[in-house]
Amino acid sequence: MALLQTENLSFAYPGGGKVLDNIGFSAERGELVLICGSSGSGKTTLLRLLKPDIAPFGERSGKIIYDGSDISALDNRRSVGEIGYVGQDPNAAAVTDTVLAELAYLPENLGLPRGTILRRIAELSAYFGLEHLIDRRISELSAGQKQLVQLAAVARAYLVPSASPSLLLLDEPTAQLDPRSAEVFRNIILKIRSELGTTVIICEHDTRGLFGSCDRLLYLENGRQRFFVQNPFVPPHEQCTNSVCTAARLIGTEAEDALPCCYRLSAALGLDKPLKDAAAARNYLLENKPSALPETKEYQPDKEIAVSIKNIYFSYTKHGRDVLAGLTLSIPKGSITAVFGANGTGKSTLLKIISGVYRPFEGSIKIFGKSVKSCCGTAMLPQDPHLILTEKTLLKDIKRGCDLPDIEGEIARLSETLGLSAETLGRYHYDCSGGELQRAALMKLLIKKPRLLLLDEPEKGLDCGNKRRLTGILKRFAEGGGTVIFVTHDAEFAAETADSAVMMFGGICAAHEPINAFLSEGELFTTEAARIARGIIPGCVTAEQLIDCCRRGLTADDE
Repeated sequence: MALLQTENLSFAYPGGGKVLDNIGFSAERGELVLICGSSGSGKTTLLRLLKPDIAPFGERSGKIIYDGSDISALDNRRSVGEIGYVGQDPNAAAVTDTVLAELAYLPENLGLPRGTILRRIAELSAYFGLEHLIDRRISELSAGQKQLVQLAAVARAYLVPSASPSLLLLDEPTAQLDPRSAEVFRNIILKIRSELGTTVIICEHDTRGLFGSCDRLLYLENGRQRFFVQNPFVPPHEQCTNSVCTAARLIGTEAEDALPCCYRLSAALGLDKPLKDAAAARNYLLENKPSALPETKEYQPDKEIAVSIKNIYFSYTKHGRDVLAGLTLSIPKGSITAVFGANGTGKSTLLKIISGVYRPFEGSIKIFGKSVKSCCGTAMLPQDPHLILTEKTLLKDIKRGCDLPDIEGEIARLSETLGLSAETLGRYHYDCSGGELQRAALMKLLIKKPRLLLLDEPEKGLDCGNKRRLTGILKRFAEGGGTVIFVTHDAEFAAETADSAVMMFGGICAAHEPINAFLSEGELFTTEAARIARGIIPGCVTAEQLIDCCRRGLTADDE
């Protein structure tokens, strides 16, 4: 019997149309179910409906069966103790003020002995690498660090067996984590599933890290179930053709770019068996030796400097460690720069320094040759878009403080460009999906015609189609003379979007290189295509380039 099953599940918020329509899927004990689909397709709403104590208010029809009974009959204690949930926004999740208290909160409320709690927290902090954060206040952490703490608090199942949830619900849990932290979390989730038999349901836009490990995949489109595939991936080797079949079904959908590069390559080349990982894909290239090279455009930076930073120092407390420690950096006008680095290395702090939110203790910053205070035309999108959206509707937020003569026409143009409907713009910002929120906040910045855009993880919460749309918007902005600096952990998005990349480490700029050179040489902060093609197809860093080179090169060799 399945642990969880939905039958003809539909849901509508008060006064609105159906957000979910006739959803039917199941999850067996110990399975990992991946839910994907475009932004606003109902993934978060579906996930919240599966946990009664946070289920949204509205009209629900159909059935949700948990452990053999209707989920509405589940009492609060069982819901809290057996169903774990991590949402998209780490700022909204914390219930205590320190990391130690956050990790102890649920075990304490479940009545575990103090000695057991402390021993398990010691193991938990060591496993997640949280020892250096254990006494820190949560308000002092970066967004990625906050997310990691929440993940650790919910993933207690592996280290606190007597408080193990039967079902883990995770909504884009790795969106704000650096690659290493994301890999650690995915590994512990796989251990929870295999060793404790916990059922895991994850909503993700980026399926690359989980595609080969999940047992079932549910794809949503505009609130409807496009397909639900059972046991489609990799076990055992003779069933691998199912993976190609599933990859082929996702080709042409909004989820295509989120497929692992090796599966996209397998489907694009029509291979009978998939290239199950980067090593297999490399072996395929070595055996077939495609002769074509990627078509790339050489980066030629503008001579005019948009942002000049010289030897700046900054700390959040008087005697605390320097988050920025002698950082020097120059950003050319008309360029798009991606800023990489592990969680807590000062990436968001750098953007706040440039925008004038914080002032450095030492050093100088010039924006288009002027001081930060006297320079106008800088706009910043923070990690949490709610911070710049305060009105009752998104439309009122966008119009606020804007004195364009043809504001209605500009709103119509940007709405079409960003894929935001009039119905979406009429909502309160807390009623929007993460992707809708990101796009609306960006629209609020763009309508004021800035010269410098500072974006903190702008791709967070966006499906692959909207990432492509964002790439086009930022490129057109730069072609018009604007300058973009964005913080990201998404190397695939940066490869498609940026001209150059900055690596933050130890409070300084450890590297500043053209994006192709940066990704071609990187080990951790790089793309799957770059790992596959390294030393075989020079300068190939995106899946599109890899597929194109193979198609052109292999065809030419065959002829």
